[in-house]
Amino acid sequence: MDGGAGARVGAEVVLRTPATAPATAVVTDAPTPSNRISAIVRLSWRAGLAQLLGTLFTQSLFGSVIVAGWTWRLMARISVRRWTRAAGADVALLTEDEVLSQTAAWPRWIVGGASRDQGRGDALVRRLVLKMLGSLGTNVVLGTKALVATAVLTLPSGVLWAAAWWGGWNNSFNKGYEQASVGPLTGLLGVLAFIVAMMLLPYAQARLAVSGELARGFDVRLIARLVYSGPLRFGLVASVFVLASLPVAIGLALPFSFGSNPEWLDLSRAEVIERLNGYYLLLGFLTFPLYVLAHAVAARCYSGALLRGVKTGSVTLDQLSDVEREVLGALGHLETVGIRHGQSTGSRRWWRRLVAIPAGTLAIAIWAAIWFGLVAQVFVGQFFNYRGLRGWVNQPVVQAPWVESIPAHLRLPEP
Repeated sequence: MDGGAGARVGAEVVLRTPATAPATAVVTDAPTPSNRISAIVRLSWRAGLAQLLGTLFTQSLFGSVIVAGWTWRLMARISVRRWTRAAGADVALLTEDEVLSQTAAWPRWIVGGASRDQGRGDALVRRLVLKMLGSLGTNVVLGTKALVATAVLTLPSGVLWAAAWWGGWNNSFNKGYEQASVGPLTGLLGVLAFIVAMMLLPYAQARLAVSGELARGFDVRLIARLVYSGPLRFGLVASVFVLASLPVAIGLALPFSFGSNPEWLDLSRAEVIERLNGYYLLLGFLTFPLYVLAHAVAARCYSGALLRGVKTGSVTLDQLSDVEREVLGALGHLETVGIRHGQSTGSRRWWRRLVAIPAGTLAIAIWAAIWFGLVAQVFVGQFFNYRGLRGWVNQPVVQAPWVESIPAHLRLPEP
């Protein structure tokens, strides 16, 4: 926090960097009924606006980038609030700091987002653009980083699945029994690659959201340590992702049944497109909160795992990003790095390490079984409603929240 202390008027609060002293607890006045009502109204307005815009943005690839960026900023906010409450401090203090306000504040969709000093001395047009479209630009930049990092981890498995599907059908039609094993083996390799990627992806996404640095999402050693340190916590994350993906997968597969509906048979292409647009809007209305929920749970569990790692010494200072180091240091969490009950955590008893091996193996097996539920959703969904390569490489709750899937041939002019 600019290397000094932050204070809040009306409350005896001090936030200091690690060079001085830890943060003291905050004692705030009890909220009045009018304040509670105001907070409820403000939260309802934000949730309603987010639901409306999120639903609309799930209808295109560019819109899904904006949704990802907005969600990543929300994940950062969730993490910062978790660390702040763990320190007994007031989260409002973080919003008063110029550097941390963009992390701790509620994310906006389009307007605002620039700091008070940003754009000063520049041309009037530039200042207006920053004021009116600052958050949109931030969402696009962060969303692009998020989807690129996600694609690096998950795209190989999707391509392998598509190749396996093609190989299986090609072998079936051409009776190439000598190559019968190619398709299944390719598919199994894709499944293995996907499950391994998903062992890291939720926490990698959360780390990227907090740090804003693309490289931090690929710190495999640290992320794997955080995952392994809390088996139940990560099992919860995996379960939420799989369960949240299920209704979306069903919604994407359901259009296969529309062709057998007599009401659809007599419709023109324009009428079919109109109905499908309405259907995918409803699916987007469902997908957006599920996407946010899954990533919010990942952010909360990641922030808890990182804080625990810092407290026990399994996470060192140089492994933290600049944002993580600044926030945790300002809140006093870095005062006890590497110390637990007066001893370094590097000395684990031999029997604990011995017990940890089968326990960790069991945890990995359970996580793999949970993530296989998502694999099953992909293959079953593609079987009922084949959506081409996109159906293999993009699952809306995990990757880009893009649900509109109107076939391209329907948009061609009628003969």
